[in-house]
Amino acid sequence: MNTPSHSLLELAQESIFLRTPGFELARAEDLACAQLVLEAVAAYGVRFGLRANINDVLLVVAPHMLWTEPAISKLQTFMGNRCADQDAWKNCADLSPQDFVS
Repeated sequence: MNTPSHSLLELAQESIFLRTPGFELARAEDLACAQLVLEAVAAYGVRFGLRANINDVLLVVAPHMLWTEPAISKLQTFMGNRCADQDAWKNCADLSPQDFVS
């Protein structure tokens, strides 16, 4: 059985990852729910209406993830371009990556 050399908390403390404010408080049930949502989105593939449902997906998944800066940058650009008409995402492109995650 392979064991990872770093725990998730150790990886979260490295500078290459941005962590959400509630990452350390995530319970096993929260992480399992987030994984289930991501697996469902992946299973639907192109049939999944990302623009219509991105808020719901991020509400469940985002608080329990480690984010790399390139991933946050792509998400931030997408949200700034495609969802700018939604109040929750107005001016999100102007935030720093860490502020966007928070």
